[in-house]
Amino acid sequence: MEKVKVVLLTGGSSGIGAATAHLLASAGMKVYAGSRRGTIDEPQEGIVPVKLDVNDAAVIEAVVADILSREGRLDAVICNAGNGIYGPVEGTLEEEARNQFETTFYGSLRTIEACLPAFRRQGFGRIVTVSSVMGILPLPYQVFYSSAKAALLFLTEGLAMELDGSGIECCCVL
Repeated sequence: MEKVKVVLLTGGSSGIGAATAHLLASAGMKVYAGSRRGTIDEPQEGIVPVKLDVNDAAVIEAVVADILSREGRLDAVICNAGNGIYGPVEGTLEEEARNQFETTFYGSLRTIEACLPAFRRQGFGRIVTVSSVMGILPLPYQVFYSSAKAALLFLTEGLAMELDGSGIECCCVL
Protein backbone atom coordinates (compact mmCIF):
# COMPACT_ATOMS: atom_id res chain seq x y z
CA MET A 1 0.00 0.00 0.00
CA GLU A 2 1.39 3.38 -1.02
CA LYS A 3 1.87 5.97 1.71
CA VAL A 4 -0.18 9.14 1.69
CA LYS A 5 1.75 11.95 0.02
CA VAL A 6 2.77 14.77 2.36
CA VAL A 7 2.77 18.28 0.90
CA LEU A 8 3.70 21.70 2.27
CA LEU A 9 1.78 24.48 0.53
CA THR A 10 2.48 28.17 1.12
CA GLY A 11 -0.23 30.75 0.60
CA GLY A 12 -2.79 28.06 1.37
CA SER A 13 -5.52 29.97 3.16
CA SER A 14 -7.43 31.42 0.21
CA GLY A 15 -7.60 31.73 -3.57
CA ILE A 16 -5.43 29.45 -5.71
CA GLY A 17 -3.69 28.11 -2.61
CA ALA A 18 -6.90 27.04 -0.87
CA ALA A 19 -8.24 25.52 -4.09
CA THR A 20 -4.98 23.60 -4.50
CA ALA A 21 -5.13 22.37 -0.90
CA HIS A 22 -8.69 21.11 -1.39
CA LEU A 23 -7.85 19.41 -4.69
CA LEU A 24 -4.81 17.62 -3.25
CA ALA A 25 -6.64 16.60 -0.07
CA SER A 26 -9.51 15.26 -2.19
CA ALA A 27 -6.93 13.16 -4.05
CA GLY A 28 -5.88 11.61 -0.73
CA MET A 29 -2.84 13.73 0.08
CA LYS A 30 -2.06 15.31 3.45
CA VAL A 31 -1.60 19.03 2.89
CA TYR A 32 0.02 21.34 5.38
CA ALA A 33 -1.53 24.61 4.21
CA GLY A 34 0.67 27.45 5.39
CA SER A 35 -0.45 31.04 5.71
CA ARG A 36 0.24 34.07 7.87
CA ARG A 37 -3.15 33.60 9.53
CA GLY A 38 -2.64 29.89 10.10
CA THR A 39 -6.23 29.14 9.12
CA ILE A 40 -8.11 27.99 6.04
CA ASP A 41 -11.51 29.35 5.05
CA GLU A 42 -13.08 25.95 4.35
CA PRO A 43 -11.67 23.17 6.58
CA GLN A 44 -11.44 19.71 5.03
CA GLU A 45 -10.08 16.35 6.10
CA GLY A 46 -6.50 16.02 4.90
CA ILE A 47 -5.73 19.74 5.24
CA VAL A 48 -3.70 20.87 8.24
CA PRO A 49 -3.58 24.67 8.53
CA VAL A 50 -0.23 25.97 9.78
CA LYS A 51 0.94 29.46 10.68
CA LEU A 52 3.69 30.23 8.18
CA ASP A 53 5.20 33.55 7.14
CA VAL A 54 7.46 33.03 4.11
CA ASN A 55 9.31 36.22 5.05
CA ASP A 56 10.71 34.52 8.17
CA ALA A 57 13.27 31.77 7.49
CA ALA A 58 13.23 30.54 11.11
CA VAL A 59 9.46 30.04 11.00
CA ILE A 60 9.69 28.15 7.70
CA GLU A 61 12.45 25.90 9.05
CA ALA A 62 10.39 25.19 12.20
CA VAL A 63 7.32 24.27 10.14
CA VAL A 64 9.35 21.93 7.92
CA ALA A 65 10.96 20.33 11.00
CA ASP A 66 7.51 19.85 12.56
CA ILE A 67 6.16 18.19 9.41
CA LEU A 68 9.18 15.88 9.25
CA SER A 69 8.77 15.02 12.94
CA ARG A 70 5.07 14.20 12.51
CA GLU A 71 5.18 12.48 9.13
CA GLY A 72 8.74 11.19 8.78
CA ARG A 73 9.08 12.71 5.34
CA LEU A 74 7.99 15.48 3.01
CA ASP A 75 7.08 14.56 -0.55
CA ALA A 76 6.51 17.98 -2.09
CA VAL A 77 6.48 21.70 -1.52
CA ILE A 78 4.26 24.09 -3.44
CA CYS A 79 5.40 27.71 -3.25
CA ASN A 80 2.26 29.72 -3.83
CA ALA A 81 2.52 32.62 -1.36
CA GLY A 82 2.61 35.98 -3.03
CA ASN A 83 1.23 39.46 -3.19
CA GLY A 84 0.73 42.08 -5.84
CA ILE A 85 1.09 45.78 -6.28
CA TYR A 86 -0.60 47.81 -8.98
CA GLY A 87 0.58 51.13 -10.32
CA PRO A 88 3.05 52.82 -12.62
CA VAL A 89 6.77 52.22 -12.22
CA GLU A 90 7.17 55.94 -11.84
CA GLY A 91 5.81 56.75 -8.43
CA THR A 92 6.00 53.25 -6.96
CA LEU A 93 8.03 53.35 -3.79
CA GLU A 94 11.17 51.23 -3.72
CA GLU A 95 9.92 49.71 -0.46
CA GLU A 96 6.75 48.51 -2.23
CA ALA A 97 8.79 46.95 -5.04
CA ARG A 98 11.12 45.26 -2.55
CA ASN A 99 8.13 43.88 -0.64
CA GLN A 100 6.81 42.37 -3.87
CA PHE A 101 10.08 40.49 -4.38
CA GLU A 102 10.48 39.68 -0.68
CA THR A 103 7.29 37.64 -0.55
CA THR A 104 6.96 36.31 -4.09
CA PHE A 105 10.58 35.50 -4.94
CA TYR A 106 12.56 35.38 -1.70
CA GLY A 107 9.71 33.75 0.23
CA SER A 108 9.72 30.91 -2.29
CA LEU A 109 13.51 30.71 -2.19
CA ARG A 110 13.52 30.49 1.62
CA THR A 111 10.85 27.79 1.54
CA ILE A 112 12.72 25.76 -1.08
CA GLU A 113 15.97 26.08 0.87
CA ALA A 114 14.22 24.82 4.02
CA CYS A 115 12.88 21.74 2.19
CA LEU A 116 15.93 20.80 0.12
CA PRO A 117 17.94 19.10 2.91
CA ALA A 118 15.04 16.71 3.60
CA PHE A 119 14.56 16.04 -0.10
CA ARG A 120 18.26 15.29 -0.49
CA ARG A 121 18.25 12.92 2.51
CA GLN A 122 15.19 11.14 1.11
CA GLY A 123 16.56 11.02 -2.42
CA PHE A 124 13.28 12.40 -3.73
CA GLY A 125 11.00 15.40 -3.58
CA ARG A 126 9.03 17.69 -5.78
CA ILE A 127 9.25 21.48 -5.86
CA VAL A 128 6.41 23.38 -7.50
CA THR A 129 6.41 27.16 -7.78
CA VAL A 130 3.38 29.18 -8.80
CA SER A 131 4.30 32.00 -11.15
CA SER A 132 2.08 33.67 -13.72
CA VAL A 133 1.85 34.19 -17.44
CA MET A 134 2.76 37.75 -16.49
CA GLY A 135 6.21 36.38 -15.68
CA ILE A 136 6.78 36.00 -19.42
CA LEU A 137 4.37 38.65 -20.71
CA PRO A 138 4.49 41.73 -18.47
CA LEU A 139 1.59 44.13 -18.27
CA PRO A 140 1.77 47.87 -17.73
CA TYR A 141 1.10 48.97 -14.16
CA GLN A 142 1.99 45.49 -12.92
CA VAL A 143 5.68 45.59 -13.79
CA PHE A 144 6.92 44.67 -10.31
CA TYR A 145 4.52 41.74 -10.03
CA SER A 146 5.59 40.56 -13.49
CA SER A 147 9.28 40.97 -12.62
CA ALA A 148 8.97 38.97 -9.39
CA LYS A 149 7.08 36.20 -11.19
CA ALA A 150 9.73 36.13 -13.96
CA ALA A 151 12.46 35.80 -11.33
CA LEU A 152 10.54 32.92 -9.74
CA LEU A 153 10.21 31.18 -13.11
CA PHE A 154 13.95 31.44 -13.77
CA LEU A 155 14.80 30.32 -10.23
CA THR A 156 12.72 27.19 -10.78
CA GLU A 157 14.11 26.43 -14.23
CA GLY A 158 17.72 26.92 -13.10
CA LEU A 159 17.20 24.86 -9.96
CA ALA A 160 15.67 22.05 -12.02
CA MET A 161 18.89 21.91 -14.03
CA GLU A 162 21.03 21.94 -10.88
CA LEU A 163 19.00 19.09 -9.35
CA ASP A 164 18.89 16.94 -12.49
CA GLY A 165 19.55 13.32 -11.58
CA SER A 166 19.07 13.88 -7.83
CA GLY A 167 15.54 12.49 -7.63
CA ILE A 168 14.25 15.97 -6.84
CA GLU A 169 12.00 17.41 -9.52
CA CYS A 170 11.08 21.06 -10.07
CA CYS A 171 8.38 22.70 -12.12
CA CYS A 172 6.81 26.11 -12.37
CA VAL A 173 3.11 26.68 -13.00
CA LEU A 174 2.34 29.78 -15.04
